[in-house]
Amino acid sequence: MRNTTIGMLLLFLLVAILMKSSHAFHDEDSLTEYLLSGYGKKAHPSLPRQKPTVVRVSMKLGLLLELKDKEQQVSVATSINMIWNDSRLSWNASAHDNIRALTMAASDIWVPVIGHANRIDGKPSLPDHDGPNWLTVRSNGTINWNISGSLTAPCPVNAACFPFDVQKCQLHFIALKQSINSLKLEPIKSVDTNGYIRHSEWELIKSELKPKLEESGSTKSGFVLDMAVRRRHHYYMFSVIAPSTLVSVLILLVFYLPLDAGERMSFSVTIFLTFSLFQIMVTDRLPNASGSTSILAIYLFLQMVLSALSVVVSVLVLNMHYVYSQGSRMPRWMRRLFLGRLATCIGMRKTVKDSTNNNSIKLKIAENREKSMILRHHRLSEPGPASDVTNNNSNLNNQQNPRIYELVSAVHNVLREVKSISRRGHQVEASEKVQEEWRLGAMAIDRLMIIFCVAAVIASTLVCFLIIPRLNKDVCT
Repeated sequence: MRNTTIGMLLLFLLVAILMKSSHAFHDEDSLTEYLLSGYGKKAHPSLPRQKPTVVRVSMKLGLLLELKDKEQQVSVATSINMIWNDSRLSWNASAHDNIRALTMAASDIWVPVIGHANRIDGKPSLPDHDGPNWLTVRSNGTINWNISGSLTAPCPVNAACFPFDVQKCQLHFIALKQSINSLKLEPIKSVDTNGYIRHSEWELIKSELKPKLEESGSTKSGFVLDMAVRRRHHYYMFSVIAPSTLVSVLILLVFYLPLDAGERMSFSVTIFLTFSLFQIMVTDRLPNASGSTSILAIYLFLQMVLSALSVVVSVLVLNMHYVYSQGSRMPRWMRRLFLGRLATCIGMRKTVKDSTNNNSIKLKIAENREKSMILRHHRLSEPGPASDVTNNNSNLNNQQNPRIYELVSAVHNVLREVKSISRRGHQVEASEKVQEEWRLGAMAIDRLMIIFCVAAVIASTLVCFLIIPRLNKDVCT
């Protein structure tokens, strides 16, 4: 019996709730019909009619879909909220079962028709204007309409500071059907970024709504979404900048390799091709019609010039070492330049001096050796008492011992050969001196290029990645 009573009570409560809900739905339908009876949706709702209807516009930014550098386009997912007052849609809530809000179709009442003025696909109307959508009407006549969708607009890309760049994009919105006399859009400056989804490449640093400046002759009201995004440059730091800087340091090793090493030319050409590859990677990433050149592209170009210069200088140095040294002596002006002033400036003066002294000592030793041999030869050839005795008794000696004449003749031949060998040795040492001059000149050029490359790499790195970004703070991070 008790269970039966509880069941009856629950059934009674359920029936009462269903009846109340159906009554509430019936009251909302009746209220909607009552409000829309005789409603003219073509007339703007402001009172007095001579004043425009004021629509407060706010925006919520959900996601930066993409920013295409080469196409210079930006796509965002956003939601636009519009609030205005229509006194024709107000009612007394207490007289209508305390109904304080209704949901109506936007197609049944007057709504502001806002379009995306610089939309890429050419359709000015916002996405929700193209299909059925709903809005909320409150008892005091306040209407809240929220439309959302993805928007794509042109965004001029300034690649001067790539990859440390900041890009500024604007999305323009304008009233399409209503003139400025019947509709005035008042944007709320701050943009709601709560729930904004982080982009993998771009960081949102600024977003705000601004009223669109009315141009002379303009008959439409509008507003602008002004946004700024900063590129996350860590990827480019580790994939392009750091490797290119390390390769720049390798240019120094080209001139540190010994002159006799056969890998110098292949090494320098390989470095040049490496920078060419980096240049192609960066150029392929940037827009073709950019009005400025990227600092990264400038940096890579400078390193390419430096590597090309290393190839040219390597050819010159190797020719000095292998080709020119086999010919005549180094011209006097070159000796003064490379072995004099330049050697003093780059700290090779002692090396040149020691090498010159060693060559002088070798030449003096060779000359002294040659002179001593010539004197001995003259002493043996000079006539004297001994030679007279030898002449007087030559017939006797020749008859007694014919080998003496052969021995004297052999001694003369040996002396002539020694003199010839000494002369050739003197020529070899003179040739070695010529080779040493050219070798020292090549070493001086190598050391000069090492100093120049160190200064050029440091200077280009500081100018491109430190000084230029500081001078262009508006477009660089």
